Amino acid sequence: MKKQQPLYPLVEKPGHIPQNLVVDFDIYNPPNLENGFHEAWKTLHDEGMPEILWTPYNGGHWIVSRTSEMTEVLNQFETFSSRVIIVPKEVGENYHILPTHLSPPEHRPYRLLLNTGLSPKRIQSLKGEIESLINKLVEGVRAKGECCFTTEIAEPFPTAIIMLILGLPVEDGPYLKKFADQIMRPDGSMTLPEAEGKIIEYLRPFIEARRDNPVDDMISGLVNGKINGESLPDDEAFQLCVEVVIAGLDTVVNFLNFIMLFLAEYPEQRRRLVDDPSLIPAAADEFVRRYGLVVVGRYVEHDIKFHGIDIKEGEMIICPTFISGIDEQINPDPMRVEFDRDNVSHTTFGAGPHRCAGAPLARVELIAAMQAWLSRIPDFEVKVGTKPTFKAGTVGSMENLYLTWDVGSTTAIPA
Repeated sequence: MKKQQPLYPLVEKPGHIPQNLVVDFDIYNPPNLENGFHEAWKTLHDEGMPEILWTPYNGGHWIVSRTSEMTEVLNQFETFSSRVIIVPKEVGENYHILPTHLSPPEHRPYRLLLNTGLSPKRIQSLKGEIESLINKLVEGVRAKGECCFTTEIAEPFPTAIIMLILGLPVEDGPYLKKFADQIMRPDGSMTLPEAEGKIIEYLRPFIEARRDNPVDDMISGLVNGKINGESLPDDEAFQLCVEVVIAGLDTVVNFLNFIMLFLAEYPEQRRRLVDDPSLIPAAADEFVRRYGLVVVGRYVEHDIKFHGIDIKEGEMIICPTFISGIDEQINPDPMRVEFDRDNVSHTTFGAGPHRCAGAPLARVELIAAMQAWLSRIPDFEVKVGTKPTFKAGTVGSMENLYLTWDVGSTTAIPA
């Protein structure tokens, strides 16, 4: 397959980097991406690959490919800070969304505001609405015998949920998602500040209205929250809301696509969940391990010798948070999905102070989606003649998953 042109020019290797640590790896277009997002990244575990490597793509940066080193980076925020989290560094410097670019202790009060809006108690109170929405979506396609799972289920479901949590019109979700996609997986058609600006432009009237008339939604909680006893300035309120929009409109969409592709291709595993729905929560946890998606960057605050390697102040180091889930040093036979796996270990939701605040919501959404689908459509497969495509970026994705099934094998369950 012809190699795509990189989004950004390659750079010269700095003199302090040994040649044996240089690897031809573009995080926005990893080799053999057509075979799968995780399979492309798994090539970093091939024999002879360094565990800490440098690539000339996207401004030139380091990548940690194994769990132990990555966990160190994510926890050592004094050395590896969140000042910049996207490469190239010159692009990432324009990404100022709270609280992702802060480190403790400045990070903590902003994170507490997010935790309140996405707390397990808050998510549990929405569980009925979450289940009702996914039941309606699945029942809506059941009698058709086929669907584009991506556009008819995976995108509208979590998109509607995050819009509901924020207190925004559900029908506006697709409009916001196209700008979130340009931040997570840029294609060069729009700059990062332009994409952020479009989201802020949309949010402005809602934020201003909630300032004066707060209601029971997350936007009201964020914009009227206090940081060290002081009210949030407008720009910080905008940034917190943008962070929730970006995260909520993207990650679960792609989790669902990868889960359904697996269940379509492995009928024996699918049948276990159909016959015993009590396994679905454990399956959700195993899918989270196997199909993590997020890539985060860290900015090197000072020169350091890290595992014997000289890393210089101002350089960038990339942490693929999903790599621990597919690291055989941590999880035996990691590419295999096993619902009965013991001692599961992963950093799918990150590690350290920036661990994902939306993890409880994601788990509830994944479980509800599997329950709604498998109870109605127990037997299905990838539509003949179609093949999903994969994209890499700050969040990996799958596009255009077409599924088909015999309507006679389904069960109508009123939503």
